[in-house]
Amino acid sequence: MSGGMLRAGAAQADITPADLTGLNAMGPDFVGLHDRTFARAVVIENGVDAVAVVSADVLELGVTVDLRARIAAATGIPAGAILLAPTHTHNAPRGGLTPAGGLSRAASAESLAYTDALFDAILDAVVRAQNAAVPARIGVGTGRVDVNINRDVPRDGTWRLGQNPDGPSDKTLTVVAVHDADDRPIATLLGYAVHPTAALGTRMLSADVAGAAASAVSEALDAPTLWLPGSLGDQAVRGSLEAARTGGDDLTVDEVFALVDTQGRTIADEALRVAAAIDEWRDAADLSGREAALGWPSKPGTDLPPDMHQEELDLVALRLTALRIGDVVLLGVGGEVTTAAAAEIMAAAVAPHPVLVSMANERLGYLADDDAFALGTFAARGCPIQPGWVPAAADVLARLAAERTTA
Repeated sequence: MSGGMLRAGAAQADITPADLTGLNAMGPDFVGLHDRTFARAVVIENGVDAVAVVSADVLELGVTVDLRARIAAATGIPAGAILLAPTHTHNAPRGGLTPAGGLSRAASAESLAYTDALFDAILDAVVRAQNAAVPARIGVGTGRVDVNINRDVPRDGTWRLGQNPDGPSDKTLTVVAVHDADDRPIATLLGYAVHPTAALGTRMLSADVAGAAASAVSEALDAPTLWLPGSLGDQAVRGSLEAARTGGDDLTVDEVFALVDTQGRTIADEALRVAAAIDEWRDAADLSGREAALGWPSKPGTDLPPDMHQEELDLVALRLTALRIGDVVLLGVGGEVTTAAAAEIMAAAVAPHPVLVSMANERLGYLADDDAFALGTFAARGCPIQPGWVPAAADVLARLAAERTTA
């Protein structure tokens, strides 16, 4: 049996740390709090199968195998039907541990303690979301937002981070709307490809552009909004403290967060426009969730910050997850996927609305396409696996997405 009548519920938890000491993985300690951070969850059921999606305002979530097992035990939702994603704000703590063979900054003792509270909060949010489930319907739409820009810039015989208007950049904003039977919003999912780094360097705790967008949509619709990071492996945010400094300006903290709010509002306005224009809704749909680990030859990172660490392995396991919600399939890849790699993965998917989700259920490192490897871009230098992984991952995800039950 499949395609049963839908029920859905959503919940959120405040995950703002009480003590900021030792939690800034991107530099010296945070000096203050700009805005609170959240984990937001939605559970969707059809009487036979169920899926859960979580978005958390953290840099990364690391290994989530045990957390998803806890969620499965508490809710009955299979671990493979649970997709956890960080917003990847660079002004918030990291969670979890680096997967075996992955490339990441080492977790501090403080971040590991924070992880315990974070994972408890995520579990609680999913349980509350399931308990809040009511008859529901789902619609999907897409728009375009020009807040992102390719960040691979040739300089002095190599490729450095910057802003490259001629580089590939996916401007698509995908909006998945979950409403109740009376057309009241339950939750909204936003899929977009950008590094939330506008406030990087301010040393202020913040959900950055992703959080500003999600909070604006949440406030407008009076329902949780989940941010799903797309093909951000080679995507910068246009307005940032770093970009201003590169151009010779040094913005005040207030000026930086004005940029954060403006860009978040731009995304939110387009999301609200797209959501209001959805005219096809489903109150019954197939639901399925599958995961697999793709073993691939490892590669050491090169020319990276000195605090990056990598375990030496012959093969690295890349985690892949496919969640089908009717015509929408979330294609989760456990790392920061570049634009070209994401396009190939989505093209292979058997679904009218494929949505690439970077860093789903873990973060292995950057995941570069073969062209990026040939150029030697930042993402390629930070990729812990050898070239050629993209078609193999695309094939696995297409197979996972085609399997319609969550057994």
